[in-house]
Order: sequence, then structure tokens, then C-alpha cells
Amino acid sequence: VYDADVAGKMASNRSLDLFLAEEMDLFVARLPEGLDPYDCLIRKDGKQVFQKCIDEAVDLLSFRIETVGRKYNLNNIDEKTKAIDEILDTVAAIPRDNRLHLVKQKQYINQLSGTVHIAEEKLNDRLKIKLREMSGGFKSVTLNLQQQDIRAGEQIIEIMLTRNEFIPIIRESVGLEDYPTDLSRKIAGKIFENYDTDGKVTVESLLNFIADDPEMSALASRIAEEASQKNIPDYDKYLREWLSFIEKRRQRVREGPALKQQLKEAQLKGDQKAVDLILSKLQAAVNSR
Repeated sequence: VYDADVAGKMASNRSLDLFLAEEMDLFVARLPEGLDPYDCLIRKDGKQVFQKCIDEAVDLLSFRIETVGRKYNLNNIDEKTKAIDEILDTVAAIPRDNRLHLVKQKQYINQLSGTVHIAEEKLNDRLKIKLREMSGGFKSVTLNLQQQDIRAGEQIIEIMLTRNEFIPIIRESVGLEDYPTDLSRKIAGKIFENYDTDGKVTVESLLNFIADDPEMSALASRIAEEASQKNIPDYDKYLREWLSFIEKRRQRVREGPALKQQLKEAQLKGDQKAVDLILSKLQAAVNSR
């Protein structure tokens, strides 16, 4: 429950979107101007006043439309466009992860269309743009991270093929679960089998171990070919750098869900500074190697 003053309304606007991820119908009860939640507890008629507010609660979208209607002049085209964009920010905050959420989003678009007298098709087109804007930065950085992760797994395999003496260290430091793809995990596992059997691993012996799997053979051959074209002056340093990257990847995997939630909340609040900070953390991880 928030105060009925401007600060209270701003706080409710920021927090309401967080409930959109839940599978519930959301209504907003508004306290009369000048009445604080505390007044409902100490006034003799406080219970009746509060109950009246509950009875007159409006759905979230109606509350948003009412709020922006006081903020903007809806008879002015430019201001009406800004108002619609603010309302669509709420619609865009609804997760698109199941049928109920998609139905809710469709209902909001239908309701908004009837209120502002703009075709649903046009509102949906603008909504799609907003969804791309909200997710674009995160997806772009995430894609770069995934590419770096794949490269890290391949570099570790390359080091093991080139310098067998590092295999025990790598085996101890990098679990099979740390390799980012099924293919790289399988190849690493075969390298360990080959090493345990023969005490050493060559490209030829590894290819013999995986001869029945064309995909593994193709990847191992490519990694070996790329390794033959490199001149690494300090393999100790080279290995330390990639082991450090993998340790940071482990941390990213642990923190990823929380970081994604923080990004979503920052976007919902329109806190561009926080959004930029989170994206910069992810970008720093991309540049860490």
C-alpha cells in the first residue's frame, strides 16, 4: 500500500510491473488524495474508507491509462504517442513464456486499442519494436559470451593435444561440465580416455578413438589444424589465461539468473543507468580474454 501523493504513485508505478510475471489478475486500489495508509488504521471510518477503495479498484491497464492521461495531453499527437509508449512499456513487461501470459498481453492490447482508438495491428507493431529494444542489448552480449565460451572449450582441447604435460592440470581444473558444448565435452572425455590408455595423446590416436563419430572427428581435426598454424611462445601463460576465463564463466553461470532478473527490473523501471551497468559487466566478461 502506497501513499496517495505523487511519490506514492511513482512508487506504485515502479513496483506494479514486477507482478506481471505472476499468473494473476492485477487490480489497483487508489487511496483518496491526502489519505495515507496509516490514516486507514487510526481513523474511525478508516476501515470503511479502505474497503471502498478495494471495491472501486481498477485493473492495471486502466490504472496506467488513467495515470498517463493526467500526465499527457491526449489531444496532442506527439504527447499521445508518448503516452501510448509508456503504456506499452507495461504490456512489454509481461513475460512471453506461457499461454496465459500471451493471453494477458493480447487482452491489454485489445483494451488499449479501444481506449486510444488505434488499431490493434499498429499497437502490436510498436510493441514488437519495444520488445526488440528491451532484449537486444542483452541478447547481443549473451551471443558474444556464448561464442567466447565455445572458443574457450576448443582452446583447452587444443592445449591438451599440443602439450600433453598439461592434461593432468586441465583435468583437475576443468570438469567436463565446464565445456560449453556436448561435442567439446565428448572430445575432452575421449582425450582423457586416450591419455589413461596410452600415457599420451596425439592427433592420430585421438582420431582413432573417435573414428566412429564424424562430428567429433571433424571438430578435432579443425582444432588440430588451427593449432598447427599457431606459434604460442608461452604455453604456461596461455593456459592460465584460458583457465581464468573458464573460472569466470563458472561465476557467470552461477550469477546469470540473478543478473538477468536485475536487468529485467532495471528495464521495467526505466533505469537506463542500471541497464548500462549490467550490460557493461557482461561486456567486460566478453573482453576478459
